[in-house]
Amino acid sequence: MRWVARVIALAMFFWLAASGSASASCVGVKCSCSVSGDTISFGGYVPTAAGDINVAADISVTCKAFVLGVISYEIHLGSGLHGTVATRKMSNGSSQLTYNIYKNAGRTIIWGDGTNGTGTMGDSYLLALGASHTETVSMYGRLTAGQNVSAGSYSDTIIATVVY
Repeated sequence: MRWVARVIALAMFFWLAASGSASASCVGVKCSCSVSGDTISFGGYVPTAAGDINVAADISVTCKAFVLGVISYEIHLGSGLHGTVATRKMSNGSSQLTYNIYKNAGRTIIWGDGTNGTGTMGDSYLLALGASHTETVSMYGRLTAGQNVSAGSYSDTIIATVVY
């Protein structure tokens, strides 16, 4: 008998502002930033399949300056609802599938909050008075092969935080 689990991951990304005043966080610039991301969908999962499922999606940061200056930011990804940053898990009731999100296409650097060996993504650039700028980067998901789970829809929610 062959089990097929439908997998839908990372349903939403939320924007959370960094603590502290905007002028201190934006290198002397009053600014605002927001983050948004695509849903990562791993599609159908067959527990007996030999290979991992690798997918990619985009995440974007839009910053707006209220005066001329340099804006610097980092994107941090949380652990999700059921695991840790090192081992994220999607769930369907008590059944769980292990997956992770990486900052590089080779899937060697876990995208997290910068702790415990995880990396973050960031950039800095000069932004003119009243201007806004959007940067889009890819995130790379991997659903590990060989997990024996029951059929169903699996999901997790990751919080993306832009620190500026």
